[in-house]
Amino acid sequence: METDEVIEIAREAGMVQDGDMFFSPGGDDLDVHIAHLERFVDLVKERLAKKIEKLPFGDTAQSFAVWVREQ
Repeated sequence: METDEVIEIAREAGMVQDGDMFFSPGGDDLDVHIAHLERFVDLVKERLAKKIEKLPFGDTAQSFAVWVREQ
């Protein structure tokens, strides 16, 4: 996964404010940061699963993509 893809996913997960990435695991907003991080992980897994599905391994790729999504 390329850096620009990771940044795009971070934006989608709400981890980018005013163009800057943020992650500050402390203070009163800890639950918000955890929610953003969980969303980020879910989006990364989905993006990886979609890439795996495109691999030329037929049912094996499909099965592995399902496994990645379930982790």
